[in-house]
Amino acid sequence: MEYLLLWVAFGVACAVIAPGRGRNGFAWLLIGFITGIFGLVVLLALPAIKPKDSLQSEQHSNENRKCPLCAEDIKLEAVVCKHCGREVGPAV
Repeated sequence: MEYLLLWVAFGVACAVIAPGRGRNGFAWLLIGFITGIFGLVVLLALPAIKPKDSLQSEQHSNENRKCPLCAEDIKLEAVVCKHCGREVGPAV
């Protein structure tokens, strides 16, 4: 009986940890029930999945930079800020 409770605890632990790492909580609940501590170890060993929004913001930041005068986003190639109209110089 104690082993069954322990197996359920590992399933619940997987279900609680999985969403924080970008994974499906229900699927990891089942994996934790079936595999026990091994599922928990695998979940902790897997890298966290980044949301798609953060990947787009990384791409966005690679194409833009902030104007040093008005702090608005401008293109890397811009020499004049489209927001404040001042020269910003080439990107370094």
